[in-house]
Amino acid sequence: GYTAAYSLVFSGLDRLMEYHTQAELVMNQAVRQEQPVLSAGDCACDILMDHLVRQRGLRSFISPELEKLRAYDRRKGTRLYETLNVFVGCGCQMSETSRILDAHRNTVANRLNKISEITRLQPMALIDAPEQMSFLRLSFLMMDRLIRESTSE
Repeated sequence: GYTAAYSLVFSGLDRLMEYHTQAELVMNQAVRQEQPVLSAGDCACDILMDHLVRQRGLRSFISPELEKLRAYDRRKGTRLYETLNVFVGCGCQMSETSRILDAHRNTVANRLNKISEITRLQPMALIDAPEQMSFLRLSFLMMDRLIRESTSE
């Protein structure tokens, strides 16, 4: 079969090589994902995460609080990492987090309180801290990528 990949829209030939490189990265992603057609817009986050986690030293920028939660979950059989991941991914919306996790709002609130006890994070205050929320979202994306890579080896 054939595979097609294309870059983001651009104008001007002065950036042609840059977008050619982008299309090559998208093609590699399409082959890895076994997708017949893939655009840069469809896989930009995946490509960026691939590059971020491979950069020497950048792994150290993943929030150390996430590993604390993963370790706690392994020891206690809880779902705190997942809860915070969904909460941050939902823009700190309690109702949406409860719906996605299929858990009562009080259960989610209790988990978020436990996260505050275990870590230095204050999940309920993240809505007023967009920089920290963005940092956590990026940390989750990087951590999840590393977890997937380690389990697929």
